[in-house]
Amino acid sequence: MLVGNISLAGAVPQEEWSAIYGGMEYDNGYYAQETQDGGYVLAGETLVDYGEEDSAAFLVKLNSDGVEEWNRTFGGPGLDSVYSVKQSEDGEYLLAGSLESRGDLGAGLSDAWLIKTDSNGTEEWNKTFGGADYDSLHCIQKTEDGGYILAGGTSSFGAGFSDAWLIKTDSEGTEEWNRTFGGNSSGYAFFVNKSSDGGYIMAGYNNSSDPYSYDAWLIKTDSKGNEEWNKTFGGTYFDCAYAVQELESREYVIAGVVSDFGAKSDAWLIKTDSNGTEEWNKTFGGPNRDRFNSAQRTGDGGLILAGQTRLTSNPNDYEAWLIKTDSNGNEEWNNTFEGESQYANFNSVQEISDGEYVLAGETGSGTDAWIVKVSPENQLEEDSKVILPVANFSANVTSGYAPLAVKFNDSSENATGWNWDFGDGINSTEQNPAHTYFSAGNYFVILTGNNANRTDSKTAAINVLTPSDSNGGSNSGSSHTSSGSSSGSGGAGGSPEPARNVEVKELSQAFITNGKLVKFDFAKNATCVVYVNFDSKKTAGKTTAIAEQLKGKSTLVSGLPSGEVYKSFNVWVGNSGFATSKNIENPVFCFKVERAWVKDKNVNPESITLNRYSNQKWEQFPVNLSGKTTSTCISQPKLQGFLHLQ
Repeated sequence: MLVGNISLAGAVPQEEWSAIYGGMEYDNGYYAQETQDGGYVLAGETLVDYGEEDSAAFLVKLNSDGVEEWNRTFGGPGLDSVYSVKQSEDGEYLLAGSLESRGDLGAGLSDAWLIKTDSNGTEEWNKTFGGADYDSLHCIQKTEDGGYILAGGTSSFGAGFSDAWLIKTDSEGTEEWNRTFGGNSSGYAFFVNKSSDGGYIMAGYNNSSDPYSYDAWLIKTDSKGNEEWNKTFGGTYFDCAYAVQELESREYVIAGVVSDFGAKSDAWLIKTDSNGTEEWNKTFGGPNRDRFNSAQRTGDGGLILAGQTRLTSNPNDYEAWLIKTDSNGNEEWNNTFEGESQYANFNSVQEISDGEYVLAGETGSGTDAWIVKVSPENQLEEDSKVILPVANFSANVTSGYAPLAVKFNDSSENATGWNWDFGDGINSTEQNPAHTYFSAGNYFVILTGNNANRTDSKTAAINVLTPSDSNGGSNSGSSHTSSGSSSGSGGAGGSPEPARNVEVKELSQAFITNGKLVKFDFAKNATCVVYVNFDSKKTAGKTTAIAEQLKGKSTLVSGLPSGEVYKSFNVWVGNSGFATSKNIENPVFCFKVERAWVKDKNVNPESITLNRYSNQKWEQFPVNLSGKTTSTCISQPKLQGFLHLQ
């Protein structure tokens, strides 16, 4: 939604406006950039059909006030994303991401993907890179010769299960060379930039020394991508570098996250000399979960850092985070942004001018793509009395079979006029229109609200199916725990749980390959599910899992198990019927319980059990306190539960 300018106190930049994009499922804004005409573009991913495992890459163009001018989607059937975008000197756009190949679109299970569009977002060409396995791009930068340098990861090439990957192309996306980096296990590069000596500097993670411990990783190459040195930083759990910036002194500053197993993680800043040797490191945040996802040098020689923080003990309450430091990592100011539904996160930040920034991220319980513009106090005060419209609406149905009749309900603020674009060539100026879709397809509905001062727009998706389409049935994944905890297992194409009963949900994506361990990490910590993993007996490609924490008893069960129930939730993995003994084995669920709840209920942690609802009855499984006991395997199905107190 667009938020009006407000009167502020102090020198900390505040929100000037924000805009949300997405449908009723999962959407994420990964990168935002100012454009040559003074507007902005937002790039990311929108899940258009969970049941069919179908997401599209998107690019949205906004004017200087944050009002949408156009939006485009890219990709075919499969899970497709773009993580980075750059505008060329002639006004065209280059996007980097991943394309999940289905049919003849790519060479492997997923391919690294480069797209070029004209200045209006119309695709001119796209190129894929990779082999028979999983490959992806996460960052794109322009090079001095008019070409591009691309960074990401590959499982098709290199020495390990996955390796960091660096690709150089010419201006038409034709590969000139590529290099892989890594050991015997996993590595990935989230960021690359040109270094002052003509080479490249990359940041990411590596776990070649210990398959259960991830280290932040810094790699330096020459101009041809040949490694000059690499350094790792971190402890015994998950540490990662998401960005690196070179200072005027040719030293480097790395931004990321440092964590231990459990609920604690800190945003992390590391400074090295020109050879990657650590000079100092600093952490930011409180006693909960904090991280930096993006960093940029500012015009005054300092750093602007964006990410996420959890300020309270509520595991579902996350705010987006913006911090300014000097070149030595000393904090100058910080600000948080609530977003919607107690969840917000910034994935990228770009300085526009002194004190002005544009940020991309996600917000909301199901998460919508989010772009935010922040400005200093003096700019905002000029327009502090302007009343701006805030466009918003809901639909009585968002998916169904053709012909699909949809009733739209306007909930905009301060709007005096409405213009609806239903995505099929039909428009309306009614405030609360009804519309019928007669053909199958994914339609993006845009409501533009206006008043005398400005316009604002809101976008949502409607999925219309043909009578032969079906998302399949659902094996109930709802489960509870007596004596204070809950966990669950299930497999279905989309959740049949009514949205009104879902307190919060989180999505996780992973590649499912026959014969390999698959792990879905719910890193946002939105629910009590920490991760789900299993051994796969079937290749399914890039797959989405959903954890839903419920407000009360699931509507899919007849009653609760005996004992004190901590939480009720559902877990859904992949398409309809995938998570069965025919396709997976040795499932493991790790969940967390608040220490405060255990203390308040006087619960012995050793007595906590996992309850799974199956075949119209509850099955009870013992759980293991992480790091304190050995795991116990229960057959039919084999199920291990791990608990850690938060």
